[in-house]
Amino acid sequence: NSKCHGFWTDQTVNHPYVINSWLYNLTGGRGVDFELSSNCILANCKIYNTAADGVFINDSDQVRIWNCVFSNTNTAGAGSGYVEIGQSDRRYTNSRDSYGIDPRQPSTYYSGDTSHQWTMNGFEVYNSVMARPNNVGRGMFDCESAQDGARPTAKFQPDFHPHMDSNVYYWASAPQYPFVTTLGYQVNPKVYFTFSSFQSGTGLETNGIFVSTNPLDANYNLTDSSLHSKGTGLPSDVAALIGQATGTKHIGTFW
Repeated sequence: NSKCHGFWTDQTVNHPYVINSWLYNLTGGRGVDFELSSNCILANCKIYNTAADGVFINDSDQVRIWNCVFSNTNTAGAGSGYVEIGQSDRRYTNSRDSYGIDPRQPSTYYSGDTSHQWTMNGFEVYNSVMARPNNVGRGMFDCESAQDGARPTAKFQPDFHPHMDSNVYYWASAPQYPFVTTLGYQVNPKVYFTFSSFQSGTGLETNGIFVSTNPLDANYNLTDSSLHSKGTGLPSDVAALIGQATGTKHIGTFW
């Protein structure tokens, strides 16, 4: 019930974990914003009724999203997607941006570790639900390269190294731009207007599901338990964090 982001990391935060959490009714911001951070995990969380994106992976590397529910996010149109991926041209080597580095760290902390380059080198979205039952917000998934000038363009595949599967999608009516993948600054992005075209165009979501009716009950859990069979087995580290058995196939939260 706040007027800001539910959880926000910024400027080289390493290994932030948001697990088993409930973030909702955020009238001024996002559910979660991982900014200029790395090795992040968002797992077993319910995020709904947010003014901006459900989660924003913002110039952050190795962000892993598992078994989350996003519903009625971006209600104020203050973001771009339920799950939003953004890459700017900010770099720790640029004097304009270097005030954000942590001077307590050795120089090799940035130059020697690819996860601290403030660039997108990988992200995961698995076993999660993106449901838009009330015709609010914009797209379901948006991945963009919002660069400030004549810099090398970033591309969705393979530069961002995306991994997405076993997610459930629903909208009461199609948003204007349902699925967006970047082609770089000042270049028209690739828009997929159907889930099937997103699957075939990206090679992602082999086991992903688009459903024609709202898949969530009043507690933001799946109403159709048969959908869990399409889940991807929990990796051991995520399973341990959220108190579940490794390999469990389950879509959405466990609570």
